[in-house]
Amino acid sequence: NVDEVLLTARDIARSAPLILSGASTPGQVSTLTIQGDPGDQFVIVAATAVSATHYDGIGTASIDITNAATLIPIVLDGVVPATGGLSWSFVAPSLPGVTVHFQAVLRTGLPFPNDLISNLVSLSL
Repeated sequence: NVDEVLLTARDIARSAPLILSGASTPGQVSTLTIQGDPGDQFVIVAATAVSATHYDGIGTASIDITNAATLIPIVLDGVVPATGGLSWSFVAPSLPGVTVHFQAVLRTGLPFPNDLISNLVSLSL
């Protein structure tokens, strides 16, 4: 017998915590922002190619972290501050024809962690 079923709604904004804004024109400023709850832990990686890859216990990501030829680690031990977001601004390099893809994994809901693979954002140069 099932006496009680508890369903927890997930905030839609949490499924797209990575935001890329600004210009992709060489020499112009772009900004990468991660959003989450204060204290959420995260990693952010970038790659020049995408490949759907399944990771046990987390799910399927668009970036293959085992492909060292295309992987660029951005933040490996981040923590979302009290403001609920953290941003990095950078000047878009001149790399015609190259697209850089960014993706994050957030560990949310401590002390009962839930790993969340972020949306994929891309910068075409």
